Amino acid sequence: MPNSHSSTHTTICDYFCANFTLPHHQERNHHQQTHHFSSRRQHRPSSNQSPTRLDPLSIQKYQNILYTQSFRFYQSPVESSAGRENRNKSRDHYMDELIRGLIRPPNLPTFTSQAPHTLPSPRWLALQINFTLTTPWFSKDDRVFHVLDNPIRRDRLFALPFMSAAAWKGLLRWTYQHLLSSQSPANPPPHQTSTWITHLFGHSKAESEEFTQGALHFYPTWFSRVSFECINPHSRATRAGRLPIIYEVVPPDHNGIFRLLYAPRPLPPDKLPPHQAIEHLLLAIEKLLTTYGFSAKRTAGWGTAEITKSYAFFTSADKSNHKLEDQSPTSLIEKLKQSSHPIFNQK
Repeated sequence: MPNSHSSTHTTICDYFCANFTLPHHQERNHHQQTHHFSSRRQHRPSSNQSPTRLDPLSIQKYQNILYTQSFRFYQSPVESSAGRENRNKSRDHYMDELIRGLIRPPNLPTFTSQAPHTLPSPRWLALQINFTLTTPWFSKDDRVFHVLDNPIRRDRLFALPFMSAAAWKGLLRWTYQHLLSSQSPANPPPHQTSTWITHLFGHSKAESEEFTQGALHFYPTWFSRVSFECINPHSRATRAGRLPIIYEVVPPDHNGIFRLLYAPRPLPPDKLPPHQAIEHLLLAIEKLLTTYGFSAKRTAGWGTAEITKSYAFFTSADKSNHKLEDQSPTSLIEKLKQSSHPIFNQK
């Protein structure tokens, strides 16, 4: 009797091999020195690499190396010098293999790469923010069996580092609330602020017995390159470090895309939030990416980025598609005010 799980896995792999291709990469060299962190190894694809199909064997090879080296790592006793040496060799072998680039990212669709699609409602608004990391990005994986103490979070299908949609939503909700709660005469009253947050993000856990789904829908962000950062805490007595801590991170100067869709429920015009709510959303996105950061260890300065391009997409009542483009999200506010989007043309 055939194994249904195996056949399903084969079908998924065949689908992605047939539909996704790999983009041509030309990575810039990056060298950064800080007094806290020192980059140990970085994966740099060759510039003459031609686009190829996604090979599922690459993902399988990554899994084999990960579990083989992790098994060798935990088999070696830490009490003996030979065991510690074997642990170091396992860790170094895993890091060296990642530098060679076992896994190539598929050409996943974005709002700008796809053909213009008509959104179901004129009230919907799609946003895409292209950014370049200025500091390392890290999010710890929940794998227990791993050769590294601080592995980066990876997608289960592509085995690529990624920022989940739920993580984007939580961080942007905190930034939005923090931005509105600042003491300023121009800010709206607290009850109006709470209404805006509930409309955009929905109710949080244990906030209300009747939950409301937010109007914002988030998408994950994938990264295609990893490096390793080392933190070496120093002893106050000897002023020397003995136990360096290695983090698997996405290095600076690497590009990413943040996407979200504003899709409110059908509401009468008087129930729609004012355009200030969307304006504060764009301000919160810029603050999150450039100031607060969207990575673990944000207090150490990780996870900040420079915004390179911002896009807004919507469909007007006559079914015509509109695309607005500018440098930063806040620069889109004036263009949206001059557009025909109903949120910015309420009377």
